[in-house]
Amino acid sequence: PNVMTSGVNLYNIYYGDFSNPVNAISTPDLVDYFASHIGGSSWYNILTAYYKVKDDDNSVSHVTNFAKFMNRAFVTPTSNNFIQNDVQKIIVQQIGLNNWNIDSEKAIFTLIFRGDLVTPGWLSEWCGYHSSFNLDGIGTIKYSVVGDPSFSKSGMAARCTVPPERIPTPNGNTGGDSVISIYAHEMAEVITNYNNDAWYFEDSTVDAKSNENGDVCSGNYGSNIDNVNSNIKLGIRSFLIQSMYLPGVGCVMTNSSASNFIAIPTVTATRAPSPVNPTAFPSIVGDIEYKNSLVLKGTVNLYNIYVGDIDPSTKSLVDYFAANVGSSTWFDIMGSYYDLIQHRPVFAANTTTFRGSKTFNSTARGVRITVNDVMGIIKNAVSTTDGWQPDSNGIYTVIFRGDFSFDTSTDINNPNLWLYNWCSYRHSFLLVPNNQRPGGANSGNYKIKFSVIGDPSTTTLPIDGALCEPLGGALTANSNLGGDSIAAYYAYTIASTITNPYFITWYFPNPNPIPNPNPNLQNEDASSACGMTFGNYSGNANVQVGGKRFLLPQIWLPGYGCSISANPNRQKKPSMAPSKTASPTKTASPTRIPSVLIRSPGSVQVKAVPTKSPTNSPFTSPLAINELSNPTLAPTKTSSSAPTTRSPTTRYSSTTTFLPTAKSKSTIESVRPTVKTSQIPSTLSTPTSTLKPSLAYDVIYHEGYVMKGTINFYNIYIGVIDKSTQSLVNYFSDNIGGSAWYNVFTSYYENRNGLKIYMTNSATLNGTVSLLADTSSMTLSDIDVRNMLSNLLKTNKLPIDYSGVYNILFNGNFAFQTNKGDWPQNWCSYHSTFDLNNPTTTGTYPSIKYAVIGDPSTASQGASCLARDSTKNNQPISYNNNPAADSMIASYTREFSSLITNEYGGWFFSISGRLLGVGDVCAWNFGTYSNSYNIALGTKKFLIPQIWMPGVGCVMSKKSQ
Repeated sequence: PNVMTSGVNLYNIYYGDFSNPVNAISTPDLVDYFASHIGGSSWYNILTAYYKVKDDDNSVSHVTNFAKFMNRAFVTPTSNNFIQNDVQKIIVQQIGLNNWNIDSEKAIFTLIFRGDLVTPGWLSEWCGYHSSFNLDGIGTIKYSVVGDPSFSKSGMAARCTVPPERIPTPNGNTGGDSVISIYAHEMAEVITNYNNDAWYFEDSTVDAKSNENGDVCSGNYGSNIDNVNSNIKLGIRSFLIQSMYLPGVGCVMTNSSASNFIAIPTVTATRAPSPVNPTAFPSIVGDIEYKNSLVLKGTVNLYNIYVGDIDPSTKSLVDYFAANVGSSTWFDIMGSYYDLIQHRPVFAANTTTFRGSKTFNSTARGVRITVNDVMGIIKNAVSTTDGWQPDSNGIYTVIFRGDFSFDTSTDINNPNLWLYNWCSYRHSFLLVPNNQRPGGANSGNYKIKFSVIGDPSTTTLPIDGALCEPLGGALTANSNLGGDSIAAYYAYTIASTITNPYFITWYFPNPNPIPNPNPNLQNEDASSACGMTFGNYSGNANVQVGGKRFLLPQIWLPGYGCSISANPNRQKKPSMAPSKTASPTKTASPTRIPSVLIRSPGSVQVKAVPTKSPTNSPFTSPLAINELSNPTLAPTKTSSSAPTTRSPTTRYSSTTTFLPTAKSKSTIESVRPTVKTSQIPSTLSTPTSTLKPSLAYDVIYHEGYVMKGTINFYNIYIGVIDKSTQSLVNYFSDNIGGSAWYNVFTSYYENRNGLKIYMTNSATLNGTVSLLADTSSMTLSDIDVRNMLSNLLKTNKLPIDYSGVYNILFNGNFAFQTNKGDWPQNWCSYHSTFDLNNPTTTGTYPSIKYAVIGDPSTASQGASCLARDSTKNNQPISYNNNPAADSMIASYTREFSSLITNEYGGWFFSISGRLLGVGDVCAWNFGTYSNSYNIALGTKKFLIPQIWMPGVGCVMSKKSQ
């Protein structure tokens, strides 16, 4: 019998546009929240009564009360009709495009579609169904299909909507709440009978078409649990779902009679031995090194967030510490660190300002909490009107009650538990306020750095709390065990955050200076290099902070070693040795468990943050439209790239007359959306230079999205552009994918659910349109471009493609103004994004991505945007004897390079205060070439700029490095 007994991994695929301004929360966000919280619930526990008997030994294996939401994808329908075979193709396509690492024993895919799409039997025969198929190399793919009836115009839509007496629905989204009721029904049937040979009714009185455990309870919702027409509470949200059949009992909403068969491994905490000499520390082997990126500079703002029932005296002491630590001699150590982003040393923070504290769920005790909950709390804290705002130079410290259950692992068999595995950790996530574009001019301003620390004085068992108390709780400088312990880890985490905020700034090369008790931490930083050691001190404290004394951990002082001051006694300086020749000194592990630092991409491998919150979590979900809610951690493994073979696609080609309203220059909008403008060639690198930029800087991953899978190019020509020019640009667009140059993009990735998902070497031209217009009487602006493109997409002249880049190539005689100035005096090309439903809005996700490139050969002042030959006194160059095409292709590559690597908060540079894309730093840098070309594509040759390869610089190919 086919029963899923090992827990399930949930993948949601949304087919169609679910945007609806009347909904309080969108259907995708609502369904994803439900999927993230249903596992572990009392309703899901009903399924633990189901089991399978193993053929080999007749042993019984029960369903476990464990479900984890893994990922979601959005698919744009290619027509208004689809059938079951289309569903299977969509699932297979999304597995490949997203490089999902599928465990076929656990995976369940649910395709949720707009109810106005046409598919056989929808509404008349079914509201949802489930099935399975075999996928070579992976196994049996289990899936279900559910429609959103709120989009249907049919009078039968009510058949798949929650009963009218239960409206308004609990989440203010009738369609989304109805989808969830069917979603739960189908999920339960997949788990207990995915191959129709396990659990079902044989009673002839039961309809043969409705004979599974969900079917017999269809439409049975039981009683409300509150006043919002709901019957189950998951986290902070309520839902209305159908009851489930409990064998031997009937339709119920909870399983109070059966055991919960979830298997939780036993975790044994081993107390470290008492230190013989707690002040001793080994000699230095090498020294901490500056690697890359930023430190926090100036005044760092500290924000304290308390979660749960924490003693007021503890909060008062921690707030006092936060308000005064910036003026201590201990904090002076931060001034020994710097960054070189501005090509000169700029030193780290010299002081702090305490911005206050907030308390959430002040009466909570003994509940579960997750990293997602923490991010939701921080988001709520900074979105209020009482003075807190997203702060890129701030550190948000979340302090929770010690009897909370906190597991940061996604693997049920390998928990990463508070107290037993970590005492504190830190990380960051990208928070994007409304109307801001991640990856645009303001994206760096909202990288939220946060730390999480537990109160060890409030653990269930005192012996457990001692695991995260300095020196086992033997010393309390202020007679407040909780406050003193929290202050020590507070110091530990802020030092680490200031000197190494993105985990790629200051750290030790391997081998490490001391043996590391946690094998996941490969590169020690300023705090973890010293662990929880305290140096020489008398009494119960070692550092004066304001009018109080605290016992604080030592921090690594560059060139010296572990210290509690920036000016230690130099007579005690340990020996220094070059890290390349010395071997690490073997010493005993520190007597305390070092704080676990959850590392960012490009750093070290650690456990990934779970996306599932337990059902009794009272905290806010971080799922929000304007936030990158998954803070993706360093992966435990990487996935292979998707095949580069192209799938059959429909090509679009048409000629249309484009007649926007004519404008004079005096009527250009006074306020325009921000666009990323490519400066004229001389701004960053000139055609005379073939040297790659200094690797004093490198491109940085900002935890957002890149464009994965095959990139579809759409070329849109505005005005009279010669057919030979169009043909050459189209040829380039259709052949650059699969080249050695394009292969450089396979070095770029995004992190999702702990996995690096790499870009693929695949791109194709998927459509062209020619728009005719009179260039002599027209002035264009960016909003004209957006409106024009929006009209093409909404009238089906081109497909709506979130995996596409729309390239607008215009006749150079147009008067074209942006907020960066006039074409071509101030710019040669630019790229941006917009919301299809509101073209004036920039920075949404998913968004329409486009680039704008002018034809310099037809512009009276276009010489500055022509490609030039560095070997021939910077004379204009065109291998194909077509300056228009060859110059536009040079700008074309620059813009799409930056777009596809930075779809939404992905990869970009921060150099001297300027945010630059991957294509910007190598613009007009053609490398070494001869005969006026540097790349051959099929039967044609081109001269195109190099592309930045992370850690290498400007290159023409990946394979040559």
